[in-house]
This record gives sequence, C-alpha cells and structure tokens, in this order.
Amino acid sequence: MVAMTVGMAGSLFVMVSNIVSPYTPPPASFLALQSAGTYASKAPDYCCLNDSFVQVIDVGGDALFWGPEMTYQITAIDGDVLIRGDLEDAPAVDYYLGVFHAGPGTPSIPVVGFIDVEPLDQVSAADTIQIYGMSEEFHGAKFRIADAGKLLAEIPLD
Repeated sequence: MVAMTVGMAGSLFVMVSNIVSPYTPPPASFLALQSAGTYASKAPDYCCLNDSFVQVIDVGGDALFWGPEMTYQITAIDGDVLIRGDLEDAPAVDYYLGVFHAGPGTPSIPVVGFIDVEPLDQVSAADTIQIYGMSEEFHGAKFRIADAGKLLAEIPLD
C-alpha cells in the first residue's frame, strides 16, 4: 500500500512538473563593450593627452536608454576613482571643451560622452562612448557603465 502511494505521488509529480514550470526571472540587462582604440589627443594647448573610444557590441535583456540613469566611472589601476558622472551626449563640435589638465603628475579631467547611432536614446550595438583628454593616469584604468546604479559592463582602457 505504501509503495503504491509513493509510486502514484511520483507519477503525479512528473506529470505536474512538466505542466507548471518554475518562475524564471527576466534576463538581466547587460552590455558588451569593445575598445575602438586610443589615439594621441588633438587637444589644443595640451600635451601628452589621449582620446579613447569604446563601442557597444551587444545589448541584452530589458531595453536600455541613454539618459540620467546611465552613469560611468573610471578607476585607476590601484582602484582610485579618477572620474565619474552621468553619461551625456558627446560634444558635436568642440570635443575638448571642458578638458582640464594642470600638468604632468596630475590626472586630467576628460570629457566623456556617447554617440547614439540610432537617435532614439535607446542603447544599441554600434553606439560609441568617447573619452577625450585622458592623461597618463588613465592608461590601464577600468571604464564602468551602470544603469540606475546596476553595473552593466566594464572594460580596461588602453
């Protein structure tokens, strides 16, 4: 009698478990980034600065939008935060407006912005993040991008 009850319970479990699947949360949003190169800066009046470009190569999960919730942070090799802020549109004309560099041994304040390939404010593959006016302290630093405080991606800078 006990064996028959256990057998029936097992059969019922197998039948019901195929019908009622466990809750699967929606996939988390993520970005895949790739370096698009680092180049000698063409900033007037500044020596020895570099410009870096980071390209979005994949986006997954819920749709992501460029806007006030999208932030960045650049940390040095030793973990010190060099700069952080909101990701805003990249300058269209004067890329170096706002760059500040006091001189050798002092980290610069670069200009960081994004180029939205499809101007709908939705993050998509081929969008580019531009970092203009980086001093030597930024070499090997990590660029992080977050949405509403949640880390989406991280990539080392050249």
